[in-house]
Amino acid sequence: MKMKITLFLGIIALFFPIHTIKAVNVPITGGDEHTLAIRDDGTVWAWGTNDSGQLGNGKTEDSNRPVQVFGLKNVTAIKGGASHSIALGSDASVWGWGDNSYGQLGDDEVENSTKPIQVSDFYITAIAAGLYHTVLLKADKTVWSCGSNMFGQLGIGTTEDSAELIQISGFKNITAIASGGNHTAAIDSSGLVWTWGSNSNGQLGNGKLGGISKSPQEVSGVNSVIAIACGGYHMIALRGDGKVWTWGSNSNGQLGNGETGGYSLEPVEVSGIGNVVAVAGGRKYTMALRNDKTVWAWGANSQGQLGDGTTDENGVPVQVASLDNVTAIAGGALHKIAVRNDGTIVGWGANYNGQLGNGLSGEGSDSSEPVEAAINMFGGGLSDVIFALTAAAGMTPDMAVSDINGDGRVGIAEAVHFLRVTK
Repeated sequence: MKMKITLFLGIIALFFPIHTIKAVNVPITGGDEHTLAIRDDGTVWAWGTNDSGQLGNGKTEDSNRPVQVFGLKNVTAIKGGASHSIALGSDASVWGWGDNSYGQLGDDEVENSTKPIQVSDFYITAIAAGLYHTVLLKADKTVWSCGSNMFGQLGIGTTEDSAELIQISGFKNITAIASGGNHTAAIDSSGLVWTWGSNSNGQLGNGKLGGISKSPQEVSGVNSVIAIACGGYHMIALRGDGKVWTWGSNSNGQLGNGETGGYSLEPVEVSGIGNVVAVAGGRKYTMALRNDKTVWAWGANSQGQLGDGTTDENGVPVQVASLDNVTAIAGGALHKIAVRNDGTIVGWGANYNGQLGNGLSGEGSDSSEPVEAAINMFGGGLSDVIFALTAAAGMTPDMAVSDINGDGRVGIAEAVHFLRVTK
């Protein structure tokens, strides 16, 4: 019997090789209620809501565990919208899948796709996804967009949707792009920020409240910007000095300036945090990664999206609990994701549709502290072994971290015991 168990573990090792720990900046992204990640072999994996095919596995059923996106290889970047996903290949091609009701997949159609279809064969260097629109940055530093345009978020001078990519006229020398709910932003080569689309909460940073902008306009009051992120109704900018500036809605303290409520029509500095190397935004929250590899968050927290073990909102940055050695961060609507330098992915916040990827979903599955997803970015690691064993034993993923029959065995021990007595 021992020989059978040893053989089974050997087979598991073949399919889930355990790598040595290494530091890596792994691309991850959160959609509205789904999550995507790129493994080190260039394949894309997804989990969470799948009603429009946004997981890209050819199906429309939700998944609370990672599933592989069909047919994609050599992917270098990914982004998630409300219900669509896009990926950038190493050959600079762009692929999209999921909801296409506004033409956000850019294939000149409005039919959803449960598998990736090619959006562009342009030489693309960066991608961004809003709720229902897509934005691409070409190698020549021009910006192209498609999808919903009710608020002018395509930046093409109209409010008409477009199912094909259209260039933003006269907009050049752009180095980075980002998309929020119904607004879009970019950084130019001089470190200035430009915004367009909805200004319902002052998120365009032009000193005004309300209205829309159908073409890019410069944001005053912040410069030397090296990275940007969009929340649902607010903006985040990271300066070269490691300081963070925000503007727009502050309904739940997402601007991080010590106040809660209202909005700011111009950039304000986030209180009490510096040495930031990356920023991300969600519907009503913000987070930052510091150079010491710790993660900090502020804003709404009703589903535990601040990761501090509470559900209390906070108007200043608080450290995410029990999380260190982080190399990358990303935000969904009500959940957050981070990657550690050993390749493990952790998530926290809303999980009703399985967007944390830990095998749980439904009521009561939200987490106010980081929990590990059932995937390792290096294609191996302890989590993959545990989940593979429990799956082989006919157990659900949540059983991997619980004593299901009161005999004191948890996770991998329970799975091995189950296999021993039944095989």
